Amino acid sequence: MDANAGPNLHVLEGLSRVVVGLVGASLLALAIKGGLIMGGLTFNGSPLAIMLALCMVAGASERLVPSLIVAFDKLAGTQ
Repeated sequence: MDANAGPNLHVLEGLSRVVVGLVGASLLALAIKGGLIMGGLTFNGSPLAIMLALCMVAGASERLVPSLIVAFDKLAGTQ
């Protein structure tokens, strides 16, 4: 990310991060509703609350996963 890139590029990058997070959360919600993920589990609380929490994690993983990859690359590069 270049600080001198201009506002249009920064807006585009911010919107792309939001869209990627939204797509990840939507795919996870569809997988949960379809029974592909956590299909055999029963919940004492609201299934909607658990699904929303997992979707928030999936949306945040847009930022988490690349950070983990960079950290792993740095670790592997030092050895």
